[in-house]
Amino acid sequence: MKLKGIIHLAGILLLLTGCSLIDLRKLKITTNPAGANEILGEDEAIAVNFNRENVERKTAEQAVAVAEGIGRTGDIVETDFNWDGSVLTVVPVKKLSPGVRYKLTVKGLIGFKDGRSYTADIGIPFYYVSDGERPYLVSFSPEDNSVCDVDSSISLTFSSGINEKSFKDNFSVSPSSEYSLNWNGNTVVISPNDKWENLTRYTWSVGEDVAGTEGIPIAEPYSHSMLVGDDSSPPGISAFYAADFTGNVLTPGQADLNYLAYRDVIYMVFTEAVKDESLSSSFQISPAFDGSLIEYSSNEYIFSPYKGWDFKTEYILTIGTDLEDLSGNKMTEPVKVIFKPDILINPVNIVQIDGNGDNTFSLNTFTSSVPVSADVDAFGQYSFTINFDTTYGVENRASVENAVACTAYFPANSEPVRNSVVWNASGNRVTLGYTGFVASVPPHEENIYKLIIRGGEETKNASGGYIPDDVYIYIKAE
Repeated sequence: MKLKGIIHLAGILLLLTGCSLIDLRKLKITTNPAGANEILGEDEAIAVNFNRENVERKTAEQAVAVAEGIGRTGDIVETDFNWDGSVLTVVPVKKLSPGVRYKLTVKGLIGFKDGRSYTADIGIPFYYVSDGERPYLVSFSPEDNSVCDVDSSISLTFSSGINEKSFKDNFSVSPSSEYSLNWNGNTVVISPNDKWENLTRYTWSVGEDVAGTEGIPIAEPYSHSMLVGDDSSPPGISAFYAADFTGNVLTPGQADLNYLAYRDVIYMVFTEAVKDESLSSSFQISPAFDGSLIEYSSNEYIFSPYKGWDFKTEYILTIGTDLEDLSGNKMTEPVKVIFKPDILINPVNIVQIDGNGDNTFSLNTFTSSVPVSADVDAFGQYSFTINFDTTYGVENRASVENAVACTAYFPANSEPVRNSVVWNASGNRVTLGYTGFVASVPPHEENIYKLIIRGGEETKNASGGYIPDDVYIYIKAE
């Protein structure tokens, strides 16, 4: 027993003769916030008052920390320190987040300049600005990694109201796309301005700086994906029709463009709806032929020419691979259609020459270098009656008259002059009177004249038909 007393006394002497004196009594420390779960104002300082001027600041700073949540390690808030006498102010490097629960701790051995050290173990939880619950994402659609169509909207519902500006600034879609935001209470709907790109994976993200209407940031950032891929089939063409489109009434005809009449339109039917602009860029007619593309329905279009088709021309209609359906799929191969419109040409079938008697000549006489003989009347006159296969309206007759000429061929010293033009009621026959012909004097003098009907669009009728090539006949005046 005596030995134990000596050892105890030696321990006390050793403690008193050490470098510093540890005072096991608690140090009187006051803090702001002072009590658990207080709400710290936005402009309020986090402070620790050690109530003694001679505190060793390094040991005090090592003992003080602010942490997010209620832990002491792993989620420590980075801070700076300011001193004013015995008061240590804790300054977070990054501003604290409203609504978040933090904890101020003072824990460890704190030294003073008189050699004494005190132990501290203080932990005070507090909120910054508000103790309200942080908003969080309750639900969203489409589901993560699900397949949706090109028109699908993204819908997000939060647990409480969201500051719309903070959402707009911190929401993103990748790949980058144009979209619009529409709010309905706590739900926001994100819709593509046009359409999402087909066969593309999109990822949308809600950043951590999105805040509620009270400025409280969301509980965590969110990011999910969706695959746009409702349609992977390229568009195709079902048929081309020759069609009438009078008075905006469409009357399809044959599914063959070789049956196009003079004023017909091309009626196109696609396997699915296509984008207007893609058809405009991919549609071509060669030789160049002006007209307009008219949407008849989502998958039906009309090409309406500004002028009538030409029956002598072989056209090539091409629709290239720029043609795109509403899901962004493009046609894999170009389509070409070669056609020649089915327009009745307007040949001359009979020419009747009236002079001193009637002389009628049919097709086998035309365009021959051998003159036909016809008696000129006593006044040096002929009248030529021309019969056409089709009729001419009043509006086309003057042009036809201009296409007819009668000239001296050999010798060229007696030029006929036209003095009359008469059409029949139906418009398929015209009689033109000429004077100034000189009869031949055999055997040495022959007077030959040429009656010509020039081929081309001058002789075009209302149906687009015209005499394709010159029709002529040489006449030996008798």
